[in-house]
Amino acid sequence: IPGLVDLVEIGRGGFGTVYRATEERFSRRVAVKVIRDTGVGLNVKARFERECLALGRLSGHPNIVAIHDAGTTADGRPYLIMEYCPPPHLGKLAASQPFPLTRALEIGIQLAGAVETIHRVGYLHRDIQPASILLTPFGRPVLGDFGIAAPIGLSIEKDEFGGASPPWASPEQQLDRESLTPASDVYALAATIYTLLAGR
Repeated sequence: IPGLVDLVEIGRGGFGTVYRATEERFSRRVAVKVIRDTGVGLNVKARFERECLALGRLSGHPNIVAIHDAGTTADGRPYLIMEYCPPPHLGKLAASQPFPLTRALEIGIQLAGAVETIHRVGYLHRDIQPASILLTPFGRPVLGDFGIAAPIGLSIEKDEFGGASPPWASPEQQLDRESLTPASDVYALAATIYTLLAGR
Protein backbone atom coordinates (compact mmCIF):
# COMPACT_ATOMS: atom_id res chain seq x y z
CA ILE A 1 0.00 0.00 0.00
CA PRO A 2 1.65 3.25 -1.07
CA GLY A 3 2.95 5.36 1.78
CA LEU A 4 2.79 2.63 4.42
CA VAL A 5 5.71 0.76 5.94
CA ASP A 6 6.35 -1.69 8.78
CA LEU A 7 3.06 -3.59 8.51
CA VAL A 8 2.48 -6.00 11.43
CA GLU A 9 -0.63 -8.17 11.70
CA ILE A 10 -2.64 -7.37 14.85
CA GLY A 11 -6.02 -8.96 14.14
CA ARG A 12 -7.98 -11.24 11.86
CA GLY A 13 -11.69 -11.51 11.11
CA GLY A 14 -13.89 -13.54 8.79
CA PHE A 15 -12.68 -11.91 5.57
CA GLY A 16 -10.12 -9.29 6.54
CA THR A 17 -6.82 -8.87 8.32
CA VAL A 18 -5.93 -5.80 10.35
CA TYR A 19 -2.36 -4.51 10.42
CA ARG A 20 -0.54 -1.87 12.38
CA ALA A 21 1.51 0.27 10.02
CA THR A 22 3.43 3.52 9.86
CA GLU A 23 2.23 6.22 7.51
CA GLU A 24 5.51 7.67 6.24
CA ARG A 25 4.18 11.08 5.22
CA PHE A 26 3.07 11.93 8.75
CA SER A 27 5.25 9.49 10.69
CA ARG A 28 2.16 8.21 12.49
CA ARG A 29 0.81 4.80 13.33
CA VAL A 30 -2.36 3.68 11.57
CA ALA A 31 -4.50 0.55 11.40
CA VAL A 32 -5.06 -1.02 7.98
CA LYS A 33 -7.90 -3.44 7.28
CA VAL A 34 -7.32 -5.53 4.15
CA ILE A 35 -9.66 -8.07 2.55
CA ARG A 36 -7.55 -11.23 2.47
CA ASP A 37 -8.79 -12.96 -0.67
CA THR A 38 -8.92 -11.26 -4.08
CA GLY A 39 -11.51 -13.82 -5.17
CA VAL A 40 -14.17 -12.93 -2.60
CA GLY A 41 -17.71 -12.50 -3.85
CA LEU A 42 -19.61 -9.35 -4.64
CA ASN A 43 -21.39 -9.49 -1.27
CA VAL A 44 -18.12 -9.17 0.65
CA LYS A 45 -16.94 -6.32 -1.55
CA ALA A 46 -20.30 -4.57 -1.19
CA ARG A 47 -20.08 -5.02 2.58
CA PHE A 48 -16.60 -3.51 2.60
CA GLU A 49 -17.78 -0.57 0.50
CA ARG A 50 -20.67 -0.05 2.90
CA GLU A 51 -18.22 0.00 5.82
CA CYS A 52 -16.16 2.69 4.05
CA LEU A 53 -19.24 4.82 3.37
CA ALA A 54 -20.56 4.50 6.93
CA LEU A 55 -17.19 5.36 8.47
CA GLY A 56 -16.70 8.22 6.05
CA ARG A 57 -19.95 9.83 7.20
CA LEU A 58 -19.21 9.23 10.87
CA SER A 59 -15.47 9.51 11.39
CA GLY A 60 -15.61 13.08 12.71
CA HIS A 61 -17.32 11.83 15.88
CA PRO A 62 -14.86 11.63 18.81
CA ASN A 63 -16.11 8.16 19.80
CA ILE A 64 -16.11 6.56 16.35
CA VAL A 65 -12.85 5.32 14.87
CA ALA A 66 -11.54 7.80 12.30
CA ILE A 67 -10.98 6.77 8.68
CA HIS A 68 -7.99 8.22 6.82
CA ASP A 69 -8.13 6.60 3.39
CA ALA A 70 -9.33 3.60 1.37
CA GLY A 71 -8.28 1.96 -1.86
CA THR A 72 -7.31 -1.27 -3.58
CA THR A 73 -3.96 -3.03 -3.46
CA ALA A 74 -2.04 -3.86 -6.64
CA ASP A 75 -3.41 -7.41 -6.47
CA GLY A 76 -7.02 -6.22 -6.17
CA ARG A 77 -7.71 -6.40 -2.43
CA PRO A 78 -9.73 -3.51 -0.90
CA TYR A 79 -8.17 -1.80 2.10
CA LEU A 80 -9.17 0.78 4.67
CA ILE A 81 -6.71 2.98 6.60
CA MET A 82 -7.97 4.04 10.03
CA GLU A 83 -6.96 5.62 13.30
CA TYR A 84 -4.71 3.27 15.26
CA CYS A 85 -5.97 2.22 18.68
CA PRO A 86 -3.56 -0.13 20.46
CA PRO A 87 -4.90 -3.50 21.64
CA PRO A 88 -6.50 -4.87 23.69
CA HIS A 89 -10.17 -4.16 23.01
CA LEU A 90 -12.61 -3.63 25.87
CA GLY A 91 -13.72 -7.27 25.83
CA LYS A 92 -10.26 -8.46 26.82
CA LEU A 93 -9.86 -5.67 29.35
CA ALA A 94 -13.19 -6.50 31.03
CA ALA A 95 -12.40 -10.23 31.07
CA SER A 96 -9.18 -9.59 32.97
CA GLN A 97 -10.86 -7.22 35.44
CA PRO A 98 -14.42 -5.81 35.47
CA PHE A 99 -14.63 -2.05 35.07
CA PRO A 100 -15.50 0.19 38.02
CA LEU A 101 -19.05 1.53 37.82
CA THR A 102 -17.98 5.12 37.13
CA ARG A 103 -15.67 4.10 34.26
CA ALA A 104 -18.27 1.78 32.71
CA LEU A 105 -20.88 4.55 32.82
CA GLU A 106 -18.44 7.09 31.40
CA ILE A 107 -17.72 4.77 28.47
CA GLY A 108 -21.42 3.97 28.07
CA ILE A 109 -22.42 7.64 27.90
CA GLN A 110 -19.77 8.41 25.28
CA LEU A 111 -20.75 5.39 23.18
CA ALA A 112 -24.44 6.27 23.47
CA GLY A 113 -23.60 9.55 21.74
CA ALA A 114 -21.78 7.64 18.99
CA VAL A 115 -24.68 5.22 18.52
CA GLU A 116 -27.21 8.07 18.37
CA THR A 117 -25.07 9.73 15.68
CA ILE A 118 -24.95 6.49 13.66
CA HIS A 119 -28.74 6.32 13.76
CA ARG A 120 -29.11 9.99 12.89
CA VAL A 121 -27.28 9.44 9.57
CA GLY A 122 -29.57 6.48 8.78
CA TYR A 123 -27.42 3.48 9.69
CA LEU A 124 -27.42 0.65 12.22
CA HIS A 125 -24.09 -0.66 13.51
CA ARG A 126 -25.54 -4.16 14.17
CA ASP A 127 -22.49 -5.57 15.97
CA ILE A 128 -21.94 -3.47 19.10
CA GLN A 129 -19.99 -5.60 21.57
CA PRO A 130 -16.93 -5.16 23.81
CA ALA A 131 -14.61 -6.40 21.04
CA SER A 132 -15.82 -3.57 18.76
CA ILE A 133 -14.68 -0.92 21.23
CA LEU A 134 -11.08 0.24 21.41
CA LEU A 135 -9.26 2.89 23.39
CA THR A 136 -7.25 5.60 21.65
CA PRO A 137 -3.73 6.28 22.94
CA PHE A 138 -5.38 9.03 25.04
CA GLY A 139 -7.83 6.60 26.68
CA ARG A 140 -10.91 7.71 24.73
CA PRO A 141 -13.30 4.86 23.79
CA VAL A 142 -14.09 4.55 20.08
CA LEU A 143 -16.55 2.28 18.32
CA GLY A 144 -15.16 0.44 15.31
CA ASP A 145 -15.87 -2.64 13.21
CA PHE A 146 -18.59 -1.35 10.90
CA GLY A 147 -18.32 -4.42 8.67
CA ILE A 148 -22.01 -5.34 8.95
CA ALA A 149 -23.43 -1.81 9.30
CA ALA A 150 -26.54 -1.36 7.20
CA PRO A 151 -29.28 1.18 6.51
CA ILE A 152 -32.07 1.39 9.07
CA GLY A 153 -35.04 -0.73 8.02
CA LEU A 154 -33.08 -3.22 5.91
CA SER A 155 -35.24 -6.32 5.54
CA ILE A 156 -33.69 -9.38 7.15
CA GLU A 157 -34.76 -11.49 4.16
CA LYS A 158 -32.72 -9.23 1.86
CA ASP A 159 -29.80 -8.88 4.26
CA GLU A 160 -26.58 -9.84 2.46
CA PHE A 161 -24.28 -8.48 5.12
CA GLY A 162 -24.19 -11.13 7.83
CA GLY A 163 -25.23 -11.29 11.46
CA ALA A 164 -24.02 -10.09 14.80
CA SER A 165 -22.35 -11.68 17.83
CA PRO A 166 -25.10 -13.62 19.67
CA PRO A 167 -24.23 -12.74 23.30
CA TRP A 168 -24.89 -9.05 22.58
CA ALA A 169 -27.42 -9.20 19.74
CA SER A 170 -31.06 -8.31 20.39
CA PRO A 171 -33.69 -11.08 20.27
CA GLU A 172 -35.17 -9.79 17.01
CA GLN A 173 -31.73 -9.81 15.42
CA GLN A 174 -31.15 -13.41 16.45
CA LEU A 175 -34.61 -14.59 15.38
CA ASP A 176 -34.27 -13.04 11.89
CA ARG A 177 -37.99 -12.32 11.74
CA GLU A 178 -38.25 -8.58 11.24
CA SER A 179 -36.46 -5.51 9.97
CA LEU A 180 -34.10 -4.07 12.53
CA THR A 181 -34.54 -0.70 14.20
CA PRO A 182 -32.25 1.46 16.35
CA ALA A 183 -33.60 -0.48 19.36
CA SER A 184 -31.36 -3.41 18.32
CA ASP A 185 -28.23 -1.28 18.69
CA VAL A 186 -29.49 0.13 22.00
CA TYR A 187 -29.96 -3.42 23.31
CA ALA A 188 -26.43 -4.37 22.21
CA LEU A 189 -24.97 -1.27 23.86
CA ALA A 190 -26.73 -2.10 27.14
CA ALA A 191 -25.47 -5.69 26.98
CA THR A 192 -21.97 -4.36 26.30
CA ILE A 193 -22.06 -2.07 29.35
CA TYR A 194 -23.25 -5.03 31.43
CA THR A 195 -20.24 -7.02 30.18
CA LEU A 196 -17.87 -4.24 31.23
CA LEU A 197 -19.37 -4.28 34.73
CA ALA A 198 -19.61 -8.06 35.13
CA GLY A 199 -16.48 -9.08 33.24
CA ARG A 200 -18.48 -11.68 31.32
